[in-house]
Amino acid sequence: MVYRFFYYMANLAIRVYYRRIYINGLENIDKKQAYIMACNHPAGFMEPIIMACTFPRDLYFLVRGDLFEKPVLKNLLYATHQLPIFRFRDGFSSLRQNQDTINQSINALGEKKALMIFAEGSTEYGFGIRPLKKGLARIAFQTLDQYPDLDLKILPIGISFNNVDKVGGDVILNVGKPFDVREFYTSDPQLQPTKLIPLINKTTELMNELVIQESDNLTKDTIRATWKGLSIENQEGFFPRVEKNSNFFDQLQSALKKSESPQQFDHKKYISGKFFPWYLALIPLAMPAYLAMSLPRYIALKLRNTLVKKIEFKSAITFASGTFIALFLIIGINIGSILSIGWAATLALDLSLLFSAYCYLFVWENFKKKALVKTPEALGQLDGKLPN
Repeated sequence: MVYRFFYYMANLAIRVYYRRIYINGLENIDKKQAYIMACNHPAGFMEPIIMACTFPRDLYFLVRGDLFEKPVLKNLLYATHQLPIFRFRDGFSSLRQNQDTINQSINALGEKKALMIFAEGSTEYGFGIRPLKKGLARIAFQTLDQYPDLDLKILPIGISFNNVDKVGGDVILNVGKPFDVREFYTSDPQLQPTKLIPLINKTTELMNELVIQESDNLTKDTIRATWKGLSIENQEGFFPRVEKNSNFFDQLQSALKKSESPQQFDHKKYISGKFFPWYLALIPLAMPAYLAMSLPRYIALKLRNTLVKKIEFKSAITFASGTFIALFLIIGINIGSILSIGWAATLALDLSLLFSAYCYLFVWENFKKKALVKTPEALGQLDGKLPN
């Protein structure tokens, strides 16, 4: 019940927070198959939120164990299918608890559930796949030790963010083809260690095909600028917020192969997509939502700027704090409204604020797009036509 509540709330929130989420390969997810889903981890806690909201089945996650130290947060994490994995820095006493988590993970897989593992073992923003830890392979082998008849598969996943720390960024999420753990598994405990590396290598190889790759000749700025330029050339509109079975990833890969020098976009300030010049007409309709959301937005940005040092966690804190503060504010407004003007008027107020919120988001995005379109450096770098 708790998982489902957050599912619906976060589903709406990610469509507000991100300009566009491109998703490919959802057809590779069987709703009744036991999976270990292996994904890279460039953006704090945004990856599990995005995948939980867009994948066609409930997910279980292995997350940092130190998050479970506070009882209230611990109960919430367990209720949303998150299981703690402790690291050496958490102390040896905490490390001993990992076997309990592994047992819970094995039991979940034995029930043909989907277990998400961020196989790099830590979060770090970048384009590409960092070396994977062996824990993924160990859990896979231990699961087959306990459930020898289980059809267990590894499902490789790759996720790329163009601006990991900014509101209005883009995300590419690719789901690859699963492969059978039994290609590498042996029941002989003495031989199992020799089989771990080949399984990890295959997982790494498949994941590498699903992400944008950074290199010495292809820097983050070049990737971001090419990504932004392609979004503008494609004349992408306000909808859809989540685009399934898009060829954007292939287009971007092709464009990056042709990139000889970085395009001149200030990726920190502007967002991309099609610009609608009549957006100013919606400002009066957007004002109620702007005023209502000013407090959550201010607090969320303040928390991000004062509490978060690592770029990987800025979006997670902004998203989570802004969403929860907005939720509590909406609940408070509704309680006060019901007590003062009744149910019918409150429903009308909610629908009006929802429409105003749509107008506000539309106005905000187009204001950012207008600034980009009028940047001379940006205009000079695009081969295609920009919106007038």
